[in-house]
Amino acid sequence: MMMKKKIIIFLLLFSMISFGEEFKGNYEEGYIEIDVNKKIKYSFFPIYMDYEMEEPYIGVMNLFALTMSRGMKIDREKKMIYGRMGERDYKFYYGDTKYITGEEDVYIRGTDLSRVFELKEYNWNTETYLMKIKTKFKTPYEIYLEQEKKLKELGAEGKEEIEEEDVYSQERKLFTPGVLRPRYTNYNLEEDEGTVSVRYDTHMLYGDFTTTGFIHPDAYLGYTALTYNEIIDEKSIIVGDVYMQTYEFLGSKRLTGLAVQEWNGVGDIEIGQTTIRGFAPFNSNVELYRNGSLYKFTRVGEDGSYIFENINIQNYNDIYTIKIYHFDGSIEIRQVSMMSGDKILKKGEVDYGLLIGTYREINGEEEGEKVDLEEKEVEGNIKIAYGLTNNLTIGAEYINDLTENREGQTIYNYPTELAGLNLYYTTGAVKYPTYFEFSEIYDIEYDTENRYNHIGKIRQRFGGNVLSLEGYMYSDFIAFLEGYENRYIVDWRGVINKHWGYNLKYDNLDKFGEVEEYGSTGIYRNKDNTTHELGVTYPFSEDYGKSRLYYNYSNSDIKIYDTSLNFILQINSDFQDFEDETDLKVALKTAENNKIKAGVFVKYNSENEYEAGLEVRYKVFNWLEVIGDLTHDDDETDYSVGVDVEKTIILEKPFTSNSNPSPSRSWMEGKVFMDDNNNDQFDEGEVLLEGVEVKVGRKKGVTGTDGVYFIDDISSYEVKDFEVNIETLDPMLEAANEKKYVKLYPATGGHMDIPVQQISVIMGNLEFRGAGVDGVKHFPIISQLYIQLKTLDGKTVMEQRVEPEGFYMLDKVLPGEYILEMDYRGEGRLNFEEKTKKLNVKLDKYGSYYEDYNFKVISYEKE
Repeated sequence: MMMKKKIIIFLLLFSMISFGEEFKGNYEEGYIEIDVNKKIKYSFFPIYMDYEMEEPYIGVMNLFALTMSRGMKIDREKKMIYGRMGERDYKFYYGDTKYITGEEDVYIRGTDLSRVFELKEYNWNTETYLMKIKTKFKTPYEIYLEQEKKLKELGAEGKEEIEEEDVYSQERKLFTPGVLRPRYTNYNLEEDEGTVSVRYDTHMLYGDFTTTGFIHPDAYLGYTALTYNEIIDEKSIIVGDVYMQTYEFLGSKRLTGLAVQEWNGVGDIEIGQTTIRGFAPFNSNVELYRNGSLYKFTRVGEDGSYIFENINIQNYNDIYTIKIYHFDGSIEIRQVSMMSGDKILKKGEVDYGLLIGTYREINGEEEGEKVDLEEKEVEGNIKIAYGLTNNLTIGAEYINDLTENREGQTIYNYPTELAGLNLYYTTGAVKYPTYFEFSEIYDIEYDTENRYNHIGKIRQRFGGNVLSLEGYMYSDFIAFLEGYENRYIVDWRGVINKHWGYNLKYDNLDKFGEVEEYGSTGIYRNKDNTTHELGVTYPFSEDYGKSRLYYNYSNSDIKIYDTSLNFILQINSDFQDFEDETDLKVALKTAENNKIKAGVFVKYNSENEYEAGLEVRYKVFNWLEVIGDLTHDDDETDYSVGVDVEKTIILEKPFTSNSNPSPSRSWMEGKVFMDDNNNDQFDEGEVLLEGVEVKVGRKKGVTGTDGVYFIDDISSYEVKDFEVNIETLDPMLEAANEKKYVKLYPATGGHMDIPVQQISVIMGNLEFRGAGVDGVKHFPIISQLYIQLKTLDGKTVMEQRVEPEGFYMLDKVLPGEYILEMDYRGEGRLNFEEKTKKLNVKLDKYGSYYEDYNFKVISYEKE
């Protein structure tokens, strides 16, 4: 019985095997649409169709021609196809496939293509006549496209792809009226007077000036700075408030003075933790996301700054995103890079930084008594680094400031003067890369027995796992500030799979002869904007600490109707004193809702102390928000109702309604009109067009009855696409503005009128050796033949493939003098009777058809 089953199964399999033979049934010529690797698309690809089975037979040589594979040949006796495809030699035996022998090609059944063409995927749709295939290799045509893209992006001297003449860019000015944003904030109308403040941004002295001034109840300046972002490549020159970032044991400090810094320096990174800081409008809500999940949130203070400290790094591939929620409901998103490799410079490259200033106290920013042990009128630091090789960088740094050290409620500022030598090395792009940095720092200020600080860090990557070693040996003064002389850290963290990861850490501190050792271990899971994080921190002795367990849960993918919600749960508990030392925090808050923001939180500890609260912020108008707070703890219940009123005023257009969430945003405006005399300028009597949509990036504006468009809330310094939506124009009209991009600066607007003209069509045919084109026979040639429309100086205006029957049509051609040119990119050489033709497309109020611009091929020479 078993033997019979085996025979039956064998016969079934045998009947399913397709033996190679030439197809003898009925078939006809036809055309299909083909898509190769989503990069090569052709609408009229010639095939033979077996209509009985509804299966196409594909010309292999035609497919090679479409992918620009050169030198492919057919050996009909041996049933071999061979040649060279890109950098690889290929030999295909088609004798075990179903095939049709053509005059100059072999047509192989589509389902058999994978046997000869190394396909990863084959898909044929009999209803749409669309074939999609994916190869296991990169085709020569794709390589060609990549090379063309690189040539456009980088010229001989690394020029950008976007040509300067295609970009509308504002001119820097000595002064502009700027943008004002007054604000009144009162969280408790029954008890408080509230705060009146104003933010002002403008162009000043050819730079960007911004300031926040507080008027009531006290008058003082908040964050204030004049910034120049484009004088020095990738650096900002800042006059005013700026953060000084230096060696991590000194932290960071805000000074008022002069600085030359990176455009976006926002983070200090250490083993296992980091700090992120930045500036945003006063009272903005700021959220920090790690790998898509909400991690922390805060509100911007009066000095215009926000800070997230002690961020636990899960692994060195973490993606951190800052979301700043502006008053009007718009969201500003910034991505923060945490990689340390940016300290490595290329060979011969120089990097530097400078900050000279003095500390300016902003009202109410410090808590507790402040004692300066020495007055310093000037503080700051200087950095310089040089790339000795592509893998080795040397640097030096000088710091002179007052360093904070808090003792109870008193902050002592100690005079500090240090000079450091830094060395950075990486093995580069190898299988298991190593990163190393070393700093030797000398204490100039204090003549103590030990004046040297030694810091060394090594980071070794093994696939998705990273081993880090850090060592700190401090001078007498820095040891006093930090509370220990020496510290050694061993850290191992990595990924288990796509969603799971882990970390292990050992920390050894020498506190002036008494050694304390700590350990931690943790595991995490990230998936679909949801994070679970579980870990334990523990001392190796009960003499100096207690073991604690932590669990953090975050879900940023909760939706109720049209509202997105963020949920955070944090538990921190002591093993030994679970009943006495356990903290629980729960928060649920709305996210990315322009009309209403609400949050619920609960805090509880095992000493039976708890607090619960509700905050609601409702946007009544785009300038008025009502705030409600309700809190309850062990003793009492408090509630308050307040308002937040804020409005952006463009001073040069005070009565124009705008939606700019911040004075630093820009706007664009202009007229759209029929340019009857082709002079690119609006003249009296020319028609202004209503209902035309204009786009700057993703922002849109529609012209009114006056033909004027106005687009606001445009980010500064970024080159944005500029276009007219052709669907809002008559089909025979085309916008004739030459600028395809715009680049705007903060707190100012650009102006560009858009002339609209009638368009024309150019058509023609190709004659092949005195006859018409055979779409099947001549496919390898026609598929690689392009018609180009160029300006007289050789710039390509438009380009398209010639259709299989030799016909072409170029539409939406604006008035002007052009050159028509045939460009053949296939194998061999095409000789034309006349390869280029000159024509003048004239201004016509109703558009014109330019026909019979035909080309003749007189010979074809194979290579």
